[in-house]
Amino acid sequence: MIIGKHVEKIFRENKVILANKETGAWTRVSNEVFEILKYILDNNYFIGDLKCAFETEEDYLFIKDIYDSLVESNIICSRDYNFNTQNKIVSVQLTNRCNLSCTHCCVDAKKTNTMEEDLSTEQMKNIFDKLIDWQPLNIMLSGGEPMLRVDFMELLEYLRDKYKGKIILSTNSLFINNENVQKLARWCDSFEISIDGVDEETCSIVRGKGVFDKVCHNVGLLKKSGVDNINLSMVFSDKNQHLERQFYNLNDKLGTRAICRIFSAVGRGDLNKGIFSDKSDEDIYIPPNYLSKDFDEPFGIGFCSAGKKEIFIGYDGTLYPCPSYISNNFAIGNILSCNAIDDLLEDENDQSVCKYVTAFDPRNLPKCKKCDVKLFCWTCPGELRDIKTEKAFNIRCKLIKPILLQRVWEKEIRF
Repeated sequence: MIIGKHVEKIFRENKVILANKETGAWTRVSNEVFEILKYILDNNYFIGDLKCAFETEEDYLFIKDIYDSLVESNIICSRDYNFNTQNKIVSVQLTNRCNLSCTHCCVDAKKTNTMEEDLSTEQMKNIFDKLIDWQPLNIMLSGGEPMLRVDFMELLEYLRDKYKGKIILSTNSLFINNENVQKLARWCDSFEISIDGVDEETCSIVRGKGVFDKVCHNVGLLKKSGVDNINLSMVFSDKNQHLERQFYNLNDKLGTRAICRIFSAVGRGDLNKGIFSDKSDEDIYIPPNYLSKDFDEPFGIGFCSAGKKEIFIGYDGTLYPCPSYISNNFAIGNILSCNAIDDLLEDENDQSVCKYVTAFDPRNLPKCKKCDVKLFCWTCPGELRDIKTEKAFNIRCKLIKPILLQRVWEKEIRF
């Protein structure tokens, strides 16, 4: 057994952070405990055989608990451990067309009825076959608005018949009706529905008039059909953060799970930033609850599975590392031109971060390389695209770093 090659170690004063870059799991131990663990591993000892080597049973159990916890989180692993390819996920953009023109749309979906840019039914089924062979844990169908395709129900039924994993439908829900809701309930395992408001007034600013009531009605149709797994999402920034509590109350009322997303100024969001934020390019939005001293939610390190365990298939079949990297710079290839997805992807055991993402990982920035909290301040490398200026980067660092230093290095950790 060893401390895995996928584990990053950070030393600060008399403490050590051990972080699994594949899963986000991490822990902090003292230098003394780290040296004991290293001695055990370097000498190929079995922890169960070392009880007599400790002065007290309490000391032995303390080290054993830590050792077992590190094994469970795959920080300590076998020497022949390879990159974990389980729990792979795929997002498929069935179309880039949409019936709405949301002001923040990150893919800048087109409001058009023409299908000339969509892949054919047979091409989509071919893509599904290759995705199924890749054996992902779940497949998300997205757009644009995926239900805008006239063959959507045919494609969904085809996927459900052949695929045993979890199917997630990402939709604005406006095409859900009494005629199709039972099939949707049978063929989809969960639903991701965007509402972006807490009432007609706030929703209409982002998604258009009359959308709010239709979404609430169609959520009700799904609930009546026995669907329990419905996530309702809303985008937040400084101009609408005061609505967060009302958004949670709305989800409680509808029986859905609230997903709060941070506004990102990409796609149409770049043109309509003023609707969501008063921040200039010299500043940046950070949710106030994250900066609060009372923040006590569990958190892991920022890790990236894009291009390895996560992929995004664009509406034309182009494969990207993930939805945060949809541009020609990150195009890996076209799934229609290969026999299998792995033909396009690099060796999964080569490194923990996809080569298409590595150069844009903020943790590789010269100013961040020696930082004691560099693993914790970015949940996704794609967040760097929201930092428009050096001044905004420095403001963010000045706000977050002291808070993370306290949370990561000073708070008590229990096993």
